[in-house]
Amino acid sequence: MLRISDIIGVVIKYRLDEYLFRGAKTRLLLLAGQSIRSVFSQKSVDGTVGYRIRKALEELGPVYVKFGQMLSARSDIVPPSIVKELELLRESVKPFDSHIAVKILEDDLGLSLNEIFSSFDLTPVAAGSVAQVHYAELITGEHVAVKILRPNIETQIKKDITLFRQVVSLVEIYKPDIKKIKISKIIDELSQSILAELDLRKEAASISRFAENMKEFTYIHVPKVYSQWSGKNTLTMERMQGIPINHVDDLSEQGVDIDKLVSQGLESLMVQIFRDGFFHADQHPGNLWVKPDGTRIYLDFGIMGELSTQDRSTLLKILFALYTNNIQKIISLITEAGWLTLTTSSTEIENSLQTVSQSIVNRRQKDFSLGKVVTDLFRSLESFDVSVPYQFTLLAKTILVVEGVSKQLAPNLNIQSLAEPVLLKHFTGTKKPNR
Repeated sequence: MLRISDIIGVVIKYRLDEYLFRGAKTRLLLLAGQSIRSVFSQKSVDGTVGYRIRKALEELGPVYVKFGQMLSARSDIVPPSIVKELELLRESVKPFDSHIAVKILEDDLGLSLNEIFSSFDLTPVAAGSVAQVHYAELITGEHVAVKILRPNIETQIKKDITLFRQVVSLVEIYKPDIKKIKISKIIDELSQSILAELDLRKEAASISRFAENMKEFTYIHVPKVYSQWSGKNTLTMERMQGIPINHVDDLSEQGVDIDKLVSQGLESLMVQIFRDGFFHADQHPGNLWVKPDGTRIYLDFGIMGELSTQDRSTLLKILFALYTNNIQKIISLITEAGWLTLTTSSTEIENSLQTVSQSIVNRRQKDFSLGKVVTDLFRSLESFDVSVPYQFTLLAKTILVVEGVSKQLAPNLNIQSLAEPVLLKHFTGTKKPNR
């Protein structure tokens, strides 16, 4: 009950109740809104709607910050001004007390700080919704980055997700138009994503697996994990140094070949997806750095996507059918995959898929976007309550983010012309990868 009071108080503080109770259809609901305002009367926060939403989510905690981050990828339903604010949630999370971080580390590893590190910077270099990172030096001399989970994060997140579902269900009763955003599905994705980040041993395993998959590519550097100094709540990794991939001017000053950097990024992504079925699913600029020699550094492996051999086969067949305008084949494939229920009208789906297919035909080659194609496809299916697995929606988001970064680096980039030789190189057995 206290948590509900906290949420209502934050909603009122940031004047978000103005939206929730605007256009209330019943006098009872309007009176409820007025009563809530009077009970939680406090100094309200000014600013744009996007700014107030972002600050409210930050104040509510990790689950809500993650929700905002995921919503920032839904530019189809969220206005650009709000998307821009929500994107800031990746880098503006308040850190927790460093002395608590040290206690978490010592309890997790069973040793005192001085037994592991010759120096440990108490000021975190980065803070996220689930953990924060400190720089340190091991007693053996290696410079490392230490990721530490927030205190009591698992209990808090599970409670908040349950409460979040209840609040959304209530809001949807009085604001039916909210349903078109499909917040319940986003919460399902949020739950899977955030709960997977609460055991840093899993992230350590993901780093090792990703490094093994990418070892043949000399232009990729994956941080080394120090397993002996890592546990459920602590992850000690090689400290990386580089330039964030979206700092184009800095990269150019260092002599980095931007076109080559973009081409390698697309190659790496397609190999991760179609060859390995294991991909880094959080490739925003904060998690991608570049060395002066052009080597690409991957960071933060908390969110990884995984596609089975069958998943990859289904995806490739669906895309081929879409490009060849074979709509019946797509219907057959999604039925075989178990996505389509017997209650869904296949005729309406066919018409929607026809629109997606036609948009590919009408799009100029330089405007081609695999991410847009995949996103349009899945959203088209989801609009008819076709159950698209979470890993596929995660994949669509990942491709969009990578393409967005690529376009930022090289605005005139022709993604299709770069993608075709990569597909030939890796998936027809005609050539070996660059080494």
